[in-house]
Amino acid sequence: MNLPRLTWPVALGIMLLLSFVTRWGSITQEVLDWDESTFIVLAGSVARGHLPYVEMWDIKPPLFFLIMGGAMHVFGESIATARAVGLVGVAITALFVTLITARLSSQRNAWVAGFLFIFAAAAFPVQPAMTETVELAFLMASVFALLAFRHSLFGLFLVGLLISLATLTRTNLATTVIFFGILISSWFFRPSSTMPRRLGVFAYVIGGLIPLGAVIWLYWVNGELDLFWTTNVDVVLNNAGGQRSFLLNGTLVLLAILVASVAFPDLWGSFLLFPIAKHASSPRTHLRKIIPNLRTEGGLIASTAISVWLGMALSGNFTWHHLLQLAPFLAIGAAVSLPKAPVRWHKIYALIALVGLAIRTLPSFTVVLWVGPSELERNFPIKSIAEYIQDQRTDDDEVLVLAGQLLYFYLAQPPMVFFAVHPSNIIRDNIETVVVEKGLAPPQAFEKAVASKPRFVLMPKEPLWYLEVPRADVLHEMLTQSYRPTLEKGDFVLYERL
Repeated sequence: MNLPRLTWPVALGIMLLLSFVTRWGSITQEVLDWDESTFIVLAGSVARGHLPYVEMWDIKPPLFFLIMGGAMHVFGESIATARAVGLVGVAITALFVTLITARLSSQRNAWVAGFLFIFAAAAFPVQPAMTETVELAFLMASVFALLAFRHSLFGLFLVGLLISLATLTRTNLATTVIFFGILISSWFFRPSSTMPRRLGVFAYVIGGLIPLGAVIWLYWVNGELDLFWTTNVDVVLNNAGGQRSFLLNGTLVLLAILVASVAFPDLWGSFLLFPIAKHASSPRTHLRKIIPNLRTEGGLIASTAISVWLGMALSGNFTWHHLLQLAPFLAIGAAVSLPKAPVRWHKIYALIALVGLAIRTLPSFTVVLWVGPSELERNFPIKSIAEYIQDQRTDDDEVLVLAGQLLYFYLAQPPMVFFAVHPSNIIRDNIETVVVEKGLAPPQAFEKAVASKPRFVLMPKEPLWYLEVPRADVLHEMLTQSYRPTLEKGDFVLYERL
């Protein structure tokens, strides 16, 4: 098979097509991940003209909400729009994975790297439109800029700008910001460096400060700078204190790569299979060839991957969708390890991967094309519950949502407990302590919301962990004495006050 000549418009077009085919079918499901549901709720608030955190609140940085909310403002507030944002982010990431690999290896291997990333992003745990899908587009663009334009001031300015945008989407990339800063600063003291490279650290810092300054200015002119600082600094630092240790979390991330390769051998298996096969063919690899050499482009990429892993480890928390952050680097490493001429088992693996990908994605993709996103969304369980509530309620009726937070999106109303758009936040003391201290919510906000006996309470059909703690006993007692189940849709039950 002859691949087309590698130019960025051709690569972007092909990656958009592949991303569309492998991800558009996700619209058949209303809820893929409860974090994604929270992000959609905040994006809907932005689409209606609110800054992130003002009407709807969550602990994540603001840029992802601004991007998704901007898309909803233009294309409509829907699940399809939210998933399209993730789809485009994956395609742009794949584009830069392809362009970066082309600097290290053959054009064929460059295409393979882009395809491998698309395949990895098609695995179910990373199908939702999460912060990673947009963050990676900025991150890999910054890596490409660092490789291609590192000898110019404008190039290093661009690196700072892009990595700042990535960090404003996902804060664990602060470790990569520091790594890039140390690397670029080291050129200042290198005798062989040209003047642009010596001054590059200043260009890098200026580029990084522009997005951050723009966001701070946006909150300042709207009188919400304290809210921005509390959310992105105070709450984040306090919440990190109660998480896993660096060593444990970092080990879990590495083990997750192995687990994903076994669980999805057709989509993630190549990340281990290709490098292991290369090492088996030449086992006497000297240690100095394994340790990244920052004077080479391959060493810069490997070191950047390590900095991303450090950020993930330091975050103190790990869920499966976080693993997508390492997929671009794994795809590059797997593709670069391929021999100049593919052998038979490579072709067999490619066939297995394509068949596996088709089985996983084409049925739902076909359903979406046949039925249409709008028709599918019309029958979503939480949307049906929202329509029932809208028909029954008066303006004063409150709704307490303890599962299925997309209800806030459909009803376009804030939660009764300010910090609990994500329902599990009701028992996260590290978050509540700071929010209450800063005056954003009253003490015992959850208990007061329950005591007010809202007309409707949305609950999960099956008990969830955060509703089985002693603090939730008052809720279950109230539901038993004063409520009846009115509507059951999908995984959710709506209770209505007697």
